[in-house]
Amino acid sequence: MKIKRILAAALAAMTLGLALTGCSNSGGADDNTIVVGLDVGFAPMGFEQDGEIVGFDIDLARAVIEDKMGMTVQFQPIDWDSKEGELNTGKIDLIWNGLSRSPEREEQMALTNSYLKNDQILVVKSDSGITSSADLTGKVLAMQEGSTAEDAWDEFSAANTDIIPSTVNLLSDNVVCLTELEQDKADVVLMDSVVAEYYLSTNEAYSNLTILDEVIASEEYAVAAAKSNTELRDQVNDAIGECVADGTAAEISEKWFGSDIIYWEE
Repeated sequence: MKIKRILAAALAAMTLGLALTGCSNSGGADDNTIVVGLDVGFAPMGFEQDGEIVGFDIDLARAVIEDKMGMTVQFQPIDWDSKEGELNTGKIDLIWNGLSRSPEREEQMALTNSYLKNDQILVVKSDSGITSSADLTGKVLAMQEGSTAEDAWDEFSAANTDIIPSTVNLLSDNVVCLTELEQDKADVVLMDSVVAEYYLSTNEAYSNLTILDEVIASEEYAVAAAKSNTELRDQVNDAIGECVADGTAAEISEKWFGSDIIYWEE
């Protein structure tokens, strides 16, 4: 966010500037705007619908940034595989879109407390005959490039060297992965459970797809600020805590998931 110079009310402006120093970054249009980077193909967390960006994370980000922090939020679609660079070069201020916590990301970014739990699961065609990961040998496996599905697979395959897909395709987003599955260009998709459950329950085109019971990896979602901007991270963290405490987060969860699945530990 760029510093906005105000000619009048100098003392008030100085006070505001000090209060927002920790939020300052080059991503926003002014010092009262926080730019949130997201993958707009990640329903129900953040996605495009009828020309608008909507989703659970979108509603929660608005509640946190606008209602609790008193600032303006701007949502910026990004290439998910380049998210760390977008954040740490100041093109965006936060990554808030089903970002899974991992040791590598802890080193690269300043993460808030976790606010949701998620699993990496397998999606197949109902008549595929694939019932578990043991059936993946010789199959085409698809997943989103730069996602924790990729990390989960690396760890899983290292521990299960006898399971060898014929091909592992790294694609741009989960919708492309599911389309590849639908078109028989892939046999299995590894993806986030919250995303898979949403798409399969709301899109008739996926009525012939099913989620296997097996969990490949479990993880948690967090919000990320630049590694150098722990003050912004702390402000967002506190505001999320307020939304959890007053029931706002639970209401948003009910809207998008049908129940309160918020996970929050101070």
